[in-house]
Amino acid sequence: MRPVLKRPPKLRDVLAKNNASDRFLASMAGKAPMAQSVIAPKRAYTKPDLEDTEAPVLAAVGELLHYHPQVLLAIRQNSGAAQTETGAPIWFFKVFRSPPEFTLTDYWGFLRDGRPFAFECKRPSFTTPRTERELKQQSHIHLIESIGGISGFVRSAQEAQCLLP
Repeated sequence: MRPVLKRPPKLRDVLAKNNASDRFLASMAGKAPMAQSVIAPKRAYTKPDLEDTEAPVLAAVGELLHYHPQVLLAIRQNSGAAQTETGAPIWFFKVFRSPPEFTLTDYWGFLRDGRPFAFECKRPSFTTPRTERELKQQSHIHLIESIGGISGFVRSAQEAQCLLP
C-alpha cells in the first residue's frame, strides 16, 4: 500500500503562523512586535485563452515534419522525470555531454542532406525567451545552429516550414 503523500503547507499559512509566533514572543518579552511579514493578496483567477496554447502548434509542426520531403528523422522529445516508490528519479532522457544549461527542444532530428534540426514549439503569443527553461532551450537551438543546422522557436507550422529547406 502506498503511503499518503502530505502536501506542504501553503506559504500564506506559514507566514500567518510565523507572524502569530512573533507577536506572542514579543508580548511575553514585553517588547514591541517585529514588523510583520507581508502576505500578498491572492491573484484573481484568469481563464486561460484556449487559442493561445502550445498544443495545436505541437500537433501542426509534428504533422509537417511527418510529411515534409526533406526530413529524414524527426523525434518528439518529451522531457521530465518520474519517481519510483523509494523516491529515486527515473529520467525520460539523459544527456551525457552537452553545453552547460541545456534542455532539449520539442522536436529534433536530421534532414536528408545530413544537417540536424531542432524546433521548440511555443504558444502563438510567445515573443522572446524569458524563463530559465526557455533560455536552456535557446542553448540547444544555438548549439544546432553552430554546427550548421536549422533551429528556432516556432509559433506555427508555417514558421517551421519557413525554416526548413
